[in-house]
Amino acid sequence: GWSRFGPRQIRISRIHPILPLDEVGEVMSQTGRLYPNADDASSSPSGTKSGLSSEEDVMAGSDNPTDFDLTYAMKTSDQLPKAEATLLYADNSPSDMKAAAGTIGDELPNAFKMDEKFNSSSRRSSMTAEGEDWDNLHGITGWIVRFAHDHYYINFLIFLVFVVVTSAVIFIAPTDPRCAQSGPQFTVCKQSNHDWEVSYSMASRYKDAAGQLMNDGAASYNVILGGNSAKTKALSQASPDAALTLLYYYQDAVQHEKSSIFTPTSVKDMCDLQKMFVNHPFYEKLCQRQGGACVQPYSIVQFFYEGAKDCPLLPDSDIQQKAKQLVGSPNPMLGFFLSSEAVSKGFTNTTRALLSLGAPLPGFKDVADENDVQLNIYQSLFFEDFTCPVPKWLKDTKYQVPDLCAGFKDGETIKGLESQLFDKFNMKGFPATGQYKGAFRSPYLGATPSEVLSSNEVMEVRWYSSIIQTIEFARVVNGDLNFAILSIAVVYFYIAFHTKSFFLASIFMFQIIISLPVGYFIYYNIGQIHFYSQVNILAIYLALGIGADSVFVLYDCWKQSASDHSIKTTLGRLNYSHNRTMIACFNTTSSTVMSFVATAITPVMPIQCFAIFAALVLIVNYIFMITVAPSIVMIYYVHFEDLGGFCCYCSRTCTGRCGPREEGVSSHLAKLREKDAMYRCCCYAKVESDTMEMGTPAAVQVEEPELGAIERFFSEKFSKLIVGFDLQPGKYKPLAYFFLLAITGYSIYMATEAFQLKPPKAQEEWFPPSHMFNMELMNRLAHNWKAGANSDYLSMVVVFGVDTVDRSSFNIYYPAYNRGNVVFDTKFDFASKDSQQFFLRVCNEVETLKCGESGCGPNILRQGQKPYCILKDMLAFYNNRSKTNLQYFPSEQDIVNTYMDMAGSNQVKDFEYSLGLMQESGVWKIKWAMIPFLSSILSPLPNAEAHTIYSVMEDWISKLRKDAPDGMKTVFQTDTQVSALGWTWMNVEDALVKNLLQGFAMCFPVVFVILIFATGNILISLYSIITIAFIVVGVLGSAKAYAGWSLGVAESIAGVIVIGFSVDYTVHLGHMYKEARSCHTREDKIRYSLTYMGTTVVGGGMTTLLAGLVLYLCTLTFFTKMASLLVWTILYSTFYSLFFFTSLCAVAGPEGSFGSIEVCTNYVKGLMRRRS
Repeated sequence: GWSRFGPRQIRISRIHPILPLDEVGEVMSQTGRLYPNADDASSSPSGTKSGLSSEEDVMAGSDNPTDFDLTYAMKTSDQLPKAEATLLYADNSPSDMKAAAGTIGDELPNAFKMDEKFNSSSRRSSMTAEGEDWDNLHGITGWIVRFAHDHYYINFLIFLVFVVVTSAVIFIAPTDPRCAQSGPQFTVCKQSNHDWEVSYSMASRYKDAAGQLMNDGAASYNVILGGNSAKTKALSQASPDAALTLLYYYQDAVQHEKSSIFTPTSVKDMCDLQKMFVNHPFYEKLCQRQGGACVQPYSIVQFFYEGAKDCPLLPDSDIQQKAKQLVGSPNPMLGFFLSSEAVSKGFTNTTRALLSLGAPLPGFKDVADENDVQLNIYQSLFFEDFTCPVPKWLKDTKYQVPDLCAGFKDGETIKGLESQLFDKFNMKGFPATGQYKGAFRSPYLGATPSEVLSSNEVMEVRWYSSIIQTIEFARVVNGDLNFAILSIAVVYFYIAFHTKSFFLASIFMFQIIISLPVGYFIYYNIGQIHFYSQVNILAIYLALGIGADSVFVLYDCWKQSASDHSIKTTLGRLNYSHNRTMIACFNTTSSTVMSFVATAITPVMPIQCFAIFAALVLIVNYIFMITVAPSIVMIYYVHFEDLGGFCCYCSRTCTGRCGPREEGVSSHLAKLREKDAMYRCCCYAKVESDTMEMGTPAAVQVEEPELGAIERFFSEKFSKLIVGFDLQPGKYKPLAYFFLLAITGYSIYMATEAFQLKPPKAQEEWFPPSHMFNMELMNRLAHNWKAGANSDYLSMVVVFGVDTVDRSSFNIYYPAYNRGNVVFDTKFDFASKDSQQFFLRVCNEVETLKCGESGCGPNILRQGQKPYCILKDMLAFYNNRSKTNLQYFPSEQDIVNTYMDMAGSNQVKDFEYSLGLMQESGVWKIKWAMIPFLSSILSPLPNAEAHTIYSVMEDWISKLRKDAPDGMKTVFQTDTQVSALGWTWMNVEDALVKNLLQGFAMCFPVVFVILIFATGNILISLYSIITIAFIVVGVLGSAKAYAGWSLGVAESIAGVIVIGFSVDYTVHLGHMYKEARSCHTREDKIRYSLTYMGTTVVGGGMTTLLAGLVLYLCTLTFFTKMASLLVWTILYSTFYSLFFFTSLCAVAGPEGSFGSIEVCTNYVKGLMRRRS
């Protein structure tokens, strides 16, 4: 029978006991009561039933199940495990009392009947808070809710002070000079060549070792020649980075297929462009110097004008004569200016030029000495606009600043090379001028700079410089960042639409956005990670999506609590909303954070930093949601929810609708407003007037609201697609089966496409086809030339005498600093006969080493080139001088002396560093040796081809190590290109793929555990993880099937992140399926989930989708790719959660205790209790 009735409703607890009846009785006797003193005010300290204030109408109770009224419909009388009861609510009506008077029997109270639960005219109250006593608060979460309820202004003020202080630190405190020269902590760091390098890989160590040896060798060479210090002579070399490559070709290539590019007008235009370069005011201070004068640029102009300073229009006959001489010249160096078909055709219809500045800059040891600082000086002085006087940051560098601003006034601007090119070709961005020139649209977008040669001849002009590309990259990224503001606005208005409150939209958007600087404060000052790159911009979009989803969960729970009869107080409403939000958002946030933790394992530092930063931002946002958001809801509730308070703020003329007398205001809200000093201050006149006229108000019965339009759609329309139009369990559900079969089949196809994703066969494209620095330009510069520039092929070295590079003092977050020191092989002995003979053998093998793979020529060595074998030259020099025929040097001193004798007359650049002489206690010792050569391996190189050629090289090195004498076994090969090329970039691409696989291996098990705790059911968790897997393969498969992408940087990052996003909507529905305890059948549970969480799923999906769509406006292909991946993720996540997951649950969802972990835990507890 019924144990007891409360004053308003009855409760029947659903239990799955495992103890015999006599043991249950013993446990109950220890508690002393089932529901003691429910109506006894004396049982609480405050004289009320619950211990709450007398102003709140509260039904006593607690979260302890033994405090609930119990009933048992027993099938047998001997064992309690066979008991079945259902925790439901019913109005205390006479009809219900009849059913409760005796045994339960077959007749249930009306409120128990599921066919009325979703009737279109039913109120929200037909679904209660599932038996929880939300008005009774416990624990830390209860304290947080009570503090937010009682002190919402103080709580919000504490939040404001905290975020203002932390934000002030990162926006005022100076940044780390290793990140940027100036600015606050919240500054995008200056890019370096090593940012994306996997610095702890052997390829990176070997490349750094080779670079350090070259610089040390050149420095020792300078000392041997009589230099005062181990420094490379300033500006004695051509800078590989501070250079400009110019490309010329006909606009109509088909029409001029048989026309030479060299005409009087075209040659003059080429000369004018070169003059722009050499006439820069700082050119004389930065040019490559030889014999005290600037070296002539490597350009075809010199061939036609022979050193003339002016550019007169030459006769056509002279031009054609010299063009023929150029094509027929045996000089291989001139092939740089000719197309690959020039010899066969007798002319070239395209040409190019390479204009370089000198290196190293005065004051720096060599090219590698603070390379990033030197590049920044080139950029600031020559390529960008420079404003006098000389800035402090430049004076603080090693650069021995000449009198740069002599002849210029303070404030006068010297136009940089890039600005001069823009002016010449009338290239304008948006804005066209000013500090933020090109911030929204780059001048390079859609640009087709050209020179009109005649009425039917137009010569296209293109240029490329690594420094200009760096400038453009920063310009484009900063411009793309502006679109983040648009994303914020879009999400803001959608939150306002969903909540119907600009107040909530404004405050919650502030909370979401402020989580970024607070997260950065932790990232920078506590985590001591001072690297921040443009990739981190993506965190804004992630915060908007996850943050808005959390807002919708909280707001929807708050709305639902208003019509729940089991919740009697505002405090109970806040507790209900906070508890549901805390659990639901913990599930989604933790799974997304775990995806970033998995991403942070990558050795690729910028992605690692992005993952750490994004995880911190989401954690901070979650903390704000469970600590600050309840206070925001209370402020909204008191001031704005019924618009009465808002009316007082907007106008003092609203009649009779302000203060506690407002129509429809509950007694709780009226009393809250009476206690709220700020509300009374704003509305005092009306409150006083109403009180005098009408007296103290009585509580008003608030009409229960109907379900919202979207909720009614999910309840009455959409759910029927899934569960069928007949709600009786076990009926056929044709659409559910169709969705399951269709989505499963489609996902299998997408999986086959996803598994075909491989690293790109071509270099990553960072700019779109409409940008001047597109892949077409890169291909034109690198291919189809008679003789390529050295930069078109990998420069390589074979090194002896080096063990590794010690990186003990290296910090991965400052990749350009302290990259380590070379550790020499202590057994290396170049003076031994075996070592010298082995060295000569390797020299010979380099000349004949076969390749024959795609990406290189028949041989590894480039055709027409030879490796520089310093030992051969030294032996020839020694034998020629001494009239002997030595095959090897008898002693180390003989080698040292020969090297020093050759140094004075040396004309070979590679000689400087091919033999490593270092002084130890005043004595020169040979520490290393190397064989440099120019390979036939194209640069840049696709990943697949790079692996094939790298294997050829490493197989050869492995054989050499087996045959090498002691002291030569540490031989290694490496390229000497920048880290974004060659073997180091191959390692980066490999690391991205490996990280994706590791991310999957980590995320899926962790997410499965989270799902088990979130849903409390193993079967629901299994359905959820299947749905998530289908979403992941759907997104990655779409990248391959629809976009034709490879597994590049963007795809690798998104592959792991998509797991976190794909969890959100599935876990929301799974969590609500678990919470639908009052629903007997899987059909009712699904309908419950869709009714009360469908709105949140749609809202969360819409905000992230809108934020992702804005990314399509960006310029960088990285961001537009991320836009597609985010949009696909949201579309798949929303569609699969609403159609596939719900169909799975509708067809085979758990009912009763099937799959419940609670049954398992209770069983274990029972066993333990019996043993004790």
